[in-house]
Amino acid sequence: METKTRTIVTTLASHGENGCGLISLSLETGISQDYLRAFLKQHKQYCASIDNYKFKINRQAENSEPLDDIIKSIEQTRTEKYIKGRVNKAFCLGVIVATCIPVAFNFLFYLYELWF
Repeated sequence: METKTRTIVTTLASHGENGCGLISLSLETGISQDYLRAFLKQHKQYCASIDNYKFKINRQAENSEPLDDIIKSIEQTRTEKYIKGRVNKAFCLGVIVATCIPVAFNFLFYLYELWF
C-alpha cells in the first residue's frame, strides 16, 4: 500500500499548484479512479481540491510537511484504522462466543436429560 500512497502523493506534488485531474492522475499512476476517489476523500488534510475536479498537495503554512512525512502519516493512519477494525471484530466475536457457550451447554444438557 505504501507504493500506491507514494505514487499518488509524488504525482500530485509534481503537478505543483496547478493540480491534476482525477483522470490524468489515474492515467499517470495506473491506479483506478475509484481507488483514487476514495483515497482523496479520506485524506483531505493532505490533498486539496481545486475547482471540484482537480487536486493538489495541500501546502498551507500550517501544513508544509515534506512529502515523506505526508506519506508516513497517511500510512500510519491507515495502519491504525486497520488495527482498530481487527480489534473491534475480535471483540464482537468474543462477545458472541461468550453469550452462545452457556446457551449451547444448556441445550446439550437438556438433550442429555431427554436421552438418559
